[in-house]
Amino acid sequence: MYAMPHFHNNIVHICSPGPLSGQTFVLSNVAALLGAAGKHVLLLDANPARGSLHRCFKLDAPPGLADLLTGSAPLDTVLHRQQ
Repeated sequence: MYAMPHFHNNIVHICSPGPLSGQTFVLSNVAALLGAAGKHVLLLDANPARGSLHRCFKLDAPPGLADLLTGSAPLDTVLHRQQ
């Protein structure tokens, strides 16, 4: 990200071969650090079976990405801004 400052669409994707290997912990901390550095961050939990990112930020689970994609929730109810 910082090694290639001329790119304007830097994307970080964290995944693992199995559950419970710390990807939510790592990603939430990376997002917090980038946000503290003044960067705009979109943190997306796209795990339909075991989404847990909302717990890191003490948010209620619904609505989420699946609700947005199916049209049952508008974008403004799915996004949560942190300062």
